[in-house]
Amino acid sequence: MDLKITTLDGTSINLSDYGASLVAFDEEPAEIDRTTQNFNGRNGSLDYGGRYTSKKITATILIEATSISDDLNKQQQINGLLSNIDGYYIQQLYSDNGLYDFLRPGQTSGEITFAGGDKTANKRYLVYRSDTNSPEFIGRVGAKLRSTWELEFTTKELPFGETIAQDISVSSGGSVDYGGTVANNQLESGWYVQITASEAKSAGFDLTIGSHQWECSQVIKSGDVIKLAGITNLLNGVNFNALTNAEYFVLSPGKNVVTSTLAGTIVLKSVKNLYL
Repeated sequence: MDLKITTLDGTSINLSDYGASLVAFDEEPAEIDRTTQNFNGRNGSLDYGGRYTSKKITATILIEATSISDDLNKQQQINGLLSNIDGYYIQQLYSDNGLYDFLRPGQTSGEITFAGGDKTANKRYLVYRSDTNSPEFIGRVGAKLRSTWELEFTTKELPFGETIAQDISVSSGGSVDYGGTVANNQLESGWYVQITASEAKSAGFDLTIGSHQWECSQVIKSGDVIKLAGITNLLNGVNFNALTNAEYFVLSPGKNVVTSTLAGTIVLKSVKNLYL
């Protein structure tokens, strides 16, 4: 297996480029923080709901080096890559073929082999490194030095795995098939709706996605471009929040029906599937 690292500028590198193999990739359940209140003389407590706060991922790697200098150099390269304080995406690479096709040193030869990484996991995590672990030297096998290194990562923003953002076009009466396993709130993940009007409306219009209905009383002209981002609503780049209701959109797992009383094109921009 392998681990793909993608920096925020889009540059990607695999740990195998530094002579490392991914031995294990373990995801902990997302931590939940609940808001409760207790009262004297009352059994139990009142529960006001909860939220997901963070998620930890542990990756165990094996480093193979030809000398002490090579080993130290690879440690420095991996530390430099993974200690980036700006954060980065990690994504598991694996293979369905030969899942357990590996050899321990000395089993049949002095070499060690692992299953490859020809498949990319359907999700990635935006993380920072949260451990202070050092490599553990295993020993020398043949002409090579081998060490294991347990790396811990904590999610930086959303405590979910996510896909690469994409734009989704939909017509009124159609639906958005959201493939994530947890609801995607546009206030949290930053996606927005862009509508280009193909007709004029003198009394505004409504847009409904799932169970959330957005309304406005703004006069609309054909060709107007409306951007709905939850907090901000823009008409041709100008804020018109004063003429709208306070509403935002949430994509729930499965089908989300979209209806609009304004004719035009509807595009959901920068949507990601989110996974617990």
